[in-house]
Amino acid sequence: MVEGEQDRVATLDPDAQIIRYLLDEMEPEERSLLEERFSQEPSLVEQVSSIEDDLIMKYACSRLEESLVPRFEEVYLQTPARRARVDSARILRQALDAAASAKEQQHPRPVLRLRWGFALAFAAAMIFLVAGLLPLWKSTPSRPITTSGDNQQIAFVLEPGRVRSDSGVQITVPGTTREVQLKLMWPSSTANENYRVILGTPERPGIWSGATVHKDAGVVATVPANVLTAGDYTLKLQIARAGAHWEDVANYYFRVAKPIASGK
Repeated sequence: MVEGEQDRVATLDPDAQIIRYLLDEMEPEERSLLEERFSQEPSLVEQVSSIEDDLIMKYACSRLEESLVPRFEEVYLQTPARRARVDSARILRQALDAAASAKEQQHPRPVLRLRWGFALAFAAAMIFLVAGLLPLWKSTPSRPITTSGDNQQIAFVLEPGRVRSDSGVQITVPGTTREVQLKLMWPSSTANENYRVILGTPERPGIWSGATVHKDAGVVATVPANVLTAGDYTLKLQIARAGAHWEDVANYYFRVAKPIASGK
């Protein structure tokens, strides 16, 4: 992108620009320029996340600007990952409405004050929780959820990532480990669907691939431990479609710390 075009993009309303990014309305060069800023401006990633959450909640509450609704539905209701987030927002809205209705039945006169008071208190609690846990999630190494056979097999839980600059969780693989189970949270998975994963690094996008098995609200991929040297990784989840076609549905990002020596 030429310098004049960069200056023009920089002068656009930031919120409007992010909304266009979230709704896939940017030209490739403009999108690339914005994504380059993610690694340079961590606060921008948080701003994108905040605006996206606001868009989803407004849609769930039927308060999204009418001109944005068709494009929002086209982008967010056609992919399982984004549709799951919209469904979660609807569930939250229904829970708030149910709680407010219960309060109204018990105390009909101060209903407005109780309803908004509950909503504001709940929102404040959620903001406090997210603000407190987000730095820990980004900086604290992930602990294994299961081990067996003198650490020959170890397992971790991964959540879908939003942007590539979000490095996800950090895991440590002991030197005695033979297999690493990565449980990928994916509520939309069902037992009759086939998934596979492709493991890669920034330098090598496809160093390993394998099938998954269904477990609870997600799928599990078992990766040979010798594949996971220290560094950053991307794990791409794909679903089998008709005609032997594989479709990307989610990306997971994690970092492997320097392996622990076995002591032998």
